[in-house]
Amino acid sequence: MMLHLPADAPECSREIAAQLKRILDVCTSTLPQPEAENWNLSFDASEGESEYAVWGYWGEEGRKEGESLSEWRDSVKEKRWAYLYVNRHWCVPQYQMQLPHIAGAATLIPYCNFCTHVQVLPRNCGERYITMNFHPVLWKEVDHEAFIRAVQDACVALKATYACIDEYAPRGGLYECWFKWLSPKTEDVEGKLPGIYWIQMFSQEMAASTGSLGEISGRAPCARAELFDGGRMLMVQLSNNYAQATPKKRMALRTFFEDSLYKLSINDKNAQYVVSGHGFRDMSRNMQNEIRMKMKKIPLTEAEMEAVLEAIDRRDAAIRARLEQQKAARKGRRGRGA
Repeated sequence: MMLHLPADAPECSREIAAQLKRILDVCTSTLPQPEAENWNLSFDASEGESEYAVWGYWGEEGRKEGESLSEWRDSVKEKRWAYLYVNRHWCVPQYQMQLPHIAGAATLIPYCNFCTHVQVLPRNCGERYITMNFHPVLWKEVDHEAFIRAVQDACVALKATYACIDEYAPRGGLYECWFKWLSPKTEDVEGKLPGIYWIQMFSQEMAASTGSLGEISGRAPCARAELFDGGRMLMVQLSNNYAQATPKKRMALRTFFEDSLYKLSINDKNAQYVVSGHGFRDMSRNMQNEIRMKMKKIPLTEAEMEAVLEAIDRRDAAIRARLEQQKAARKGRRGRGA
């Protein structure tokens, strides 16, 4: 899940943190008591007005000499929070080596992700957002309808303009949604729909080229379309459950929203976001099929998928050529040394 707040939204760090905890509590209400729970916080430690200096909460670099840990923690509560991360772990018999977890994060200062050292950032830039991810074995036990309602309530409370729920919901905010990432780079992040996902909640501005939210709710090819927050936002749910959100249904929704989506422009740089790892042509058939299925779920056309793979082939060829050059250079140095 990813929930986006516009850059010019008023300061609401504590409310963002409260909504993150509320969504997490709703998600885990049907699960047994977690084995462990961890909360981590980064905060603004600067005194200037032109930039942030972000420190990790659990590191003690920011403590003054002679200041006790409890005193320091109290002082942190008064600071401007920057980034919050929480995870809850459960014991599951078949996963003894790595406990399944549900994790959530809130970026409270734009562009700030977790850091273990001072990270200086300009003020008034970027976006703020909440993300959440689930281990598959725990997702099956979550009350999905209650989770959806909790995300809707958070959109209302925070005056969010976009949210999505999907296996491929971006962890880096709206900038990393598929159609936004694969389009020509612009500063605009709210003028268009940034992708096609199982569930999307969006404002009128993002879908203006398709019609009013009321019109869309009556015509969109989906299982459920629901206005909320007094008609300010629309939720479009592609299918009754996630397993039924097939590539064919995703493509039908893409076609419906074609005028409201960012226009794709696949190139050698952004294609790498789709296919991570090197040597696609050398991967096992199963791994290749997984990548192709991911591209179908974006959803990309056959021509667009081929454009991605051609870009990846060029990247892999360049890597192989560079490695050969390095190998030849090392061999030449050894020869001269002899």
